[in-house]
Amino acid sequence: MTLNRDRLRSMLDTFGEFPAKYRVLVWDFLLELPHNSRAYTQLATRGLHPSFRDLPDKTPGLPRQLSLRLATTLSALAYWCPLFAEVRFLPDLVFPFVKVGVAAGIPQGNETLFELIATILSNWTSGWFQTFPHPPLKLLSRVENLIEFHDPGITKHVNNTFRGGMVGFAWQHLSSLLTGVLQRPEWLRLWDHALIAGPEFLYHFFAAWVIHHKRDLIRISSDAKLADWLSLCPPIDLTRVLKEAYDLGLKTPAVYRVSDQGGGEE
Repeated sequence: MTLNRDRLRSMLDTFGEFPAKYRVLVWDFLLELPHNSRAYTQLATRGLHPSFRDLPDKTPGLPRQLSLRLATTLSALAYWCPLFAEVRFLPDLVFPFVKVGVAAGIPQGNETLFELIATILSNWTSGWFQTFPHPPLKLLSRVENLIEFHDPGITKHVNNTFRGGMVGFAWQHLSSLLTGVLQRPEWLRLWDHALIAGPEFLYHFFAAWVIHHKRDLIRISSDAKLADWLSLCPPIDLTRVLKEAYDLGLKTPAVYRVSDQGGGEE
């Protein structure tokens, strides 16, 4: 399978997603992973990090092999960047990528899964940790401004109705990379597009998702009812929302664009 970005973009335009059989190979290509096995081995041989040593015991609902793979991946990330040992939401953020790696048959001890996650953390979420342990309020405010520009009504409703307003709502879902609001096949398709389109696409997609659900959200009058609605993983027409995300990106003036590097330009 010969890869180039133009061919892959054409494949997305035609089929809406990459073939599952080749997804990790394609993501590897798009992220330009270095495959520095020596560097990864130096991290992996340090064993489980103290912050994640008991993770397999805390996740009894997971198959033991999967929970151990999650713990070893998180440990390598924590040794690579000590801050990650303190990020409480990191397991939720990393877990879906670990499942992708395991499903693709990436063997334990191979650097690909670690490098894939580390590259996404570096390029898609780097601005999220500049004010750690506090949320990246500057960036989240720009996400709010983006949504408000395209739909002031839904932004006003969320700000007036739900604890934390649009900033809190955005952080709840972005910090889990939208795993809580998309079914697994949808989430995989989202990342096919995000890795082609670039880090800002994640914010455009979230904005499109919020606006797509405006009719439902407007009817919700409390945090408890919002939690009940979200627990159902509200269904969407993903093809439509992806298109709306691309369109939204084209229609957004520079002043309202969101950067993953701490909030965008002033």
